[in-house]
Amino acid sequence: MPARIVLSESSGPVSPPGQYFVEMTLTAGPAGVSLRREIERDWKGGTFRTAIDDEITVDRATYETLWADLLAAGAFDPTPPAKAAPARVGVSSNRLTLALGKQRRTIEFRSSDLMRDTKPAWLPLLERVRRLAKL
Repeated sequence: MPARIVLSESSGPVSPPGQYFVEMTLTAGPAGVSLRREIERDWKGGTFRTAIDDEITVDRATYETLWADLLAAGAFDPTPPAKAAPARVGVSSNRLTLALGKQRRTIEFRSSDLMRDTKPAWLPLLERVRRLAKL
């Protein structure tokens, strides 16, 4: 069954050493499972010093475990889509999109959403995807 997971996340307006940008795409099809990662960190002198820009193959067992975990955590539960707080100048807008066959869910969030005392119900989905990408 065709599947795709896309995570786009950035730090927003923080001091240069704490800035980061992540774009991760997991795609599965008949030819196999691949993980494309673009990760940039450690902003200094107008450029990122640490970067990962690669595409790796993910073994089928890891892929199946990932989806089992996501489905167990309610990846496609019939809840209203998560929407980030209204946009503010200089604040990053992040997105996690899950697609499995005809099912699709997009979660929009800001980094500040993750720091609240009451954690969002979808947080386990984001954490599981981050672990796969080794973020």
